[in-house]
Amino acid sequence: MKNAIKFILFLFCLTTFIGQADAFNETIPCNLEPVETETRLIEGSNRFNQNRHAKKNNSQNFALQSKAKTPRAKAEWTIIILVQASNNLESFAHKNMKEMMRWGSSARVNLLVDLHKTGDKSWKYRIEQGCCVIEEVSARTTKSTIAEEVVHTANWAVTNYPAEHYAFIFWNHGYGCLDPVQERNRPAYLRNMNNNWRTGYLTGNPEEELSRATKNSIPTDRSILFDDERHTYLSNEELRNTLQTISTKLLGGKKIDLIGMDACLMGMIEVADQLKDFANYFVASEEFEFAQGWPYGDIIERLSTKQTSAKDLGKIIVEAYEQYYLSRTSYFTQSCVDLSKITTIKEHIDNLVTLLMTAKKQDPQRMKTFIQQAKFQALSFSLSDYIDLQSFYQELLKNVNCVLDNQSNRNIAIPRIDTELLRKIKTSLTDGLAAIKSTITINTAGRYLARASGMSIYFPQRSIDSSYGTNEFAKTTLWPVLIADQIENRY
Repeated sequence: MKNAIKFILFLFCLTTFIGQADAFNETIPCNLEPVETETRLIEGSNRFNQNRHAKKNNSQNFALQSKAKTPRAKAEWTIIILVQASNNLESFAHKNMKEMMRWGSSARVNLLVDLHKTGDKSWKYRIEQGCCVIEEVSARTTKSTIAEEVVHTANWAVTNYPAEHYAFIFWNHGYGCLDPVQERNRPAYLRNMNNNWRTGYLTGNPEEELSRATKNSIPTDRSILFDDERHTYLSNEELRNTLQTISTKLLGGKKIDLIGMDACLMGMIEVADQLKDFANYFVASEEFEFAQGWPYGDIIERLSTKQTSAKDLGKIIVEAYEQYYLSRTSYFTQSCVDLSKITTIKEHIDNLVTLLMTAKKQDPQRMKTFIQQAKFQALSFSLSDYIDLQSFYQELLKNVNCVLDNQSNRNIAIPRIDTELLRKIKTSLTDGLAAIKSTITINTAGRYLARASGMSIYFPQRSIDSSYGTNEFAKTTLWPVLIADQIENRY
């Protein structure tokens, strides 16, 4: 019943998303006319009036012309947006690129896009004010992997557009810390629920808008950068290996300043842990993102007007996201995470799990119920196996305090364990909460998700997905011990 109510609420938010009709009738300018030695996308084209949901190959709209390379001065920022649009988000890639053109590159900022869409080519662009300059066109083959393409794009960007700071934005569908089983006849992010396929709409117009989670309201498990045409994606393990290559080989051991995930459900501690050794800050959403994604025009405008640190850029993205969606929906989240503090949170989680497992030995049945009650009271998301980490800590702390204070107003199971052990659990929870709060540099959430603190964690109810054990967090913490014990011991 709880999940059904949440799902109805989510659909209500999607169908009442207002004020977007005019914006979605616009198309990216794609009349290609050579300007000197450059190929540009010029405003005001009549050649590109494709319906935003037409599923045809639009590569014929891109006339190619070479451009001479010239040395470039080092900018403050190079922003690389990896747009994987070989799926049902292709039309929104065009919209986002048009938003970027409101401001474009500057002496301070290099704004670059690597666009993958339906067809056998990918395009690398430098975004300028009012136009997109095609810098490189590459063949897309079934032999090349997403990971190889990301490294190739990073090498192109770092070589041709040097900067003091680098940000990589992954633009696509996303589904957190789990990896899917890809089927040839079906996108990995779609699940057939009794042969009833539904579409999650963002506004009152069901023909125009989709969720960044999926075309289906209840997607299956996946990671990011899904290519429906080649039936492949970037797994969580490949993501880590790819970022390691970029950091060590292309940036000389320097960490990437900021990683952004313009995709659904990626704001997880498991994902953050994959990035922490190779990046400084991480921006993502705990919940579904709407198909129109980030407000790139506003973000680039703010970035271009003053000197900006990686932490400041994270703040700019989250604040722009909040400003864009706050008047349009009550169902959104976005946060920036300081990756240097993830190890501390992992240590706190290990300490808590050790104490909880010790308490379970004293009273297994009641402790299992005690923990489960806190999980159910915590904020969960559209995929209910993902819960807000801070919310879980807070609910468990409330239960512990009720037991220590001899209260019974929360209808909780009262475990028969040593009082001193219970006090140690309370201290662990209090310290862990402080660590979580210090790790989230900025967070925003709509009214219906007000308890979202900026980082979720995987806590399944019935079974553990087989792909979960491949991520670094599961390999290096005791968290899987706790969730496995909660699942296996059904009293």
